[in-house]
Amino acid sequence: VFSITPKSYTMNSFNSHFDKKKVVFIMGATGTGKSRIAVDVATHFPAEIINSDKMQVYKGLEIVTNKISFTEQRGVKHHLLGEVEPDANFIAHNFCYYALSTIKKIVRSGRVPIVVGGSNSYIEALVEDPLFNFRFNYECCFLWINVSLPILYSSVTKRVDQMVNAGLVDEARGMFHPESDYSKGIRKSIGVREMDNFFRSEMFVDEASKQRLLEAAIEEIKTNRRKINKLPIHAGFFNRALLSRTMNSFSNQFQKKKVVFIMGATGTGKSRLSVDLATHLSAEIINSDKMQVYKGLDIVTNKIPVAEQQGVPHHLLGVVEPDADFTTHDFCSRALSVIKRIVRAGRIPIIIGGSNSYIEALVDDPLSNFRSKYECCFIWLDISVPILYSSVSKRVDQMVDAGLVDEVRGMFHPDADYTRGIRKSIGVPEIDNFFRSETTVDETSKQRLLDAAIEEIKANTCKLVSCQLGKINRLRNELGWPMHRIDATRVLEKCGRDADDAWEEMVLKPCFKILKAFLSDDGNITAAAPKPNKFEQLVFAN
Repeated sequence: VFSITPKSYTMNSFNSHFDKKKVVFIMGATGTGKSRIAVDVATHFPAEIINSDKMQVYKGLEIVTNKISFTEQRGVKHHLLGEVEPDANFIAHNFCYYALSTIKKIVRSGRVPIVVGGSNSYIEALVEDPLFNFRFNYECCFLWINVSLPILYSSVTKRVDQMVNAGLVDEARGMFHPESDYSKGIRKSIGVREMDNFFRSEMFVDEASKQRLLEAAIEEIKTNRRKINKLPIHAGFFNRALLSRTMNSFSNQFQKKKVVFIMGATGTGKSRLSVDLATHLSAEIINSDKMQVYKGLDIVTNKIPVAEQQGVPHHLLGVVEPDADFTTHDFCSRALSVIKRIVRAGRIPIIIGGSNSYIEALVDDPLSNFRSKYECCFIWLDISVPILYSSVSKRVDQMVDAGLVDEVRGMFHPDADYTRGIRKSIGVPEIDNFFRSETTVDETSKQRLLDAAIEEIKANTCKLVSCQLGKINRLRNELGWPMHRIDATRVLEKCGRDADDAWEEMVLKPCFKILKAFLSDDGNITAAAPKPNKFEQLVFAN
């Protein structure tokens, strides 16, 4: 169980162990040879090509949009090439759905999707939009075909001349209409709107003027093509130009650091597990519990005591002022800063807490771009709901015996706002009526009010458990988070030494096995995604 030591693994060799399918992206400015490279690659590997050029998706204007010819495709299957009606309003959202569907079909056939095109906004939307969760499901290899701008500008000039000689003018004339909308469909292509003035005037001017108008249109096409080549390629996608590269393996080129998440409902033993793991790894713990971030109310919020922390550094635990409005954005900002410091120190961040909304925001918020920087291991510590409800009830009684009522009394104020800060904690608003009445009623009524408050705390805690489990299952089943589910039910069913033995056998050993694979890049262990049982489904539905 304790075979993982701080010296066993370094942060330099961490790569994804999830079984992600591979997707290759070939990107670069117009005229850099992307289509040729895509075909060259696809003829040496079982691959199919998906076009991501904004104009080449439309039917027609083969010369203007510079589509790869049927002969040049060399038998390689091309998708989203000349498939959309010319006047359709095809946007990035449409492309993403078409591309995702095609990628899934290609992957199911055991082949590699190669996405190629100069429309980086389409590729960025596909890869980075949290709606599609692309990076979570696919391993990406980005190839950037780069050519120095002076050479590229010269090449673009020659290329436009070749397109004119191949029939660009007559092709564009076929699309001309005096009332054409150049902001829609294929008419947005460079090479169409630039010819408008020429087509409008050619019937009414002499040959010299006609030639002058045509030459001006061609120069404008060249200028606009050079302008589009100056648009920046987002540095987040790649960190070097393609000089030479083999396709022997499609592993992630980004040096992602490792982050471990321990999730689960209230009362499942997350804090204990995080410390057990951290004491045998070179790790530090980041709290993500919404109420435990606040100072005070250590019993009510069930903060892990200093003695139980066993010397492991804990971050974002009891650091926020009690009345502060600490938001999800605040958590993400602070957590990211702490994670960076931990990683720089060569240690592993372990994020723990039942506030799944904090974790979801941190991992999936496009502003933080978390998944592109960090590799995640999600461990879900789970307990049978009936057993957990019973355990939660006993835990509330223990908290009352430990001084919960007096602790809350210190926070009581008749005008308290229970929608702000630490006063939102379960265990605070429920006792309000008791505190307001305890000095004006007899002992029997006082005890009855206290018992009612305690029962309300238990009921609300059970509701919280149900809500937390529902969110975890949504992350796993709907958003596709790969979670390693650890069933700790038998631990709560036992007592004393038997419970400790069950913890080691049922919880620690599986977790160490998972982390050993995660930290040593062993791809043989992947997270399972079991469906909730009927009782869980009933609880989640309610």
